[in-house]
Amino acid sequence: KERGKVPNEKLRKIGLPIRHDFAVQSKAMGDRMSPEGKAYQRQIREGLELPHSDRRTILVMGGGEGCGALGPIVDDLYVELVTRGIDALVLVVCGRNETLKTSLDARDWDEVLSLHRRIREGGAGGVSEYLRENCY
Repeated sequence: KERGKVPNEKLRKIGLPIRHDFAVQSKAMGDRMSPEGKAYQRQIREGLELPHSDRRTILVMGGGEGCGALGPIVDDLYVELVTRGIDALVLVVCGRNETLKTSLDARDWDEVLSLHRRIREGGAGGVSEYLRENCY
């Protein structure tokens, strides 16, 4: 069977390529659940000077993989974390997307929570407000 005009024997399933640095870090850490792996993670966190290094950390990345706009994804993640009482540090990789960085830096997180509550409760204009505020 051919896909397009390429015969099956010429197709290879390889996954997403990763930069060599990721493999190096993974190898240096070893088993992330081992005492050595946990110590390595602490060392990296301290080196990055992350605030709240004792909290769970969630890394959010998007880019060219078609995940959609990161702003609304981060909003939803924030609401879920707060709703569930999970104290976590959320790191968003913005890359060259200055619009996203500026938007997240200026975000009123209390308003994000309020808006999500109004949408869940079916408040007037909730969905249209959400779309207006998060479509950029």
